Amino acid sequence: MRKLSSDKIPLIKAYKDIEKEDVNISDLIDADLIVQVKGFNDFYDLAFVKKVDNLEDDDIVAVIEHKDFTNLVGQVVKNTNIVLRRVIKIGDNIQLRDIYNLFNHIDLKEDNNIEILGKVTYKLCYVS
Repeated sequence: MRKLSSDKIPLIKAYKDIEKEDVNISDLIDADLIVQVKGFNDFYDLAFVKKVDNLEDDDIVAVIEHKDFTNLVGQVVKNTNIVLRRVIKIGDNIQLRDIYNLFNHIDLKEDNNIEILGKVTYKLCYVS
C-alpha cells in the first residue's frame, strides 16, 4: 500500500486541526451539493457547488452539458457530462470557458443545451 502525502490532500490536513470528534463537512465547506466532474486526466474530481442567483466574472461554475451525437452506424447517442467552466463577462455577453482550455467556449446568449448547477466553492482532485 502506498503512503499518501498530507500536503497533497489539504482537506484531510485541515481535519487534524479540529479538536471535535464529529465534524460536519458543511462546517468546513459552504456548498449545497457535491458533484463528480471529469478532471484534466481520465480521473474524476469532486466539486462542492453552491447555488447562486448571479454569476460574477471569473467564477468557476459546474455545468451539465447535454451533447447528442450520431455514432458510426447512424444511431443518436445521448451524452451528458458535468464539467467546470469559468465565467467571463464581455460587455453584455457571458461566456463559459473550459477551465483547462481544451474545449470551445459557450456563449450564454445562444440557445445551449446546458444547465448551470452553481458556483464551485471547493474541489477535491485525484492525486496519483
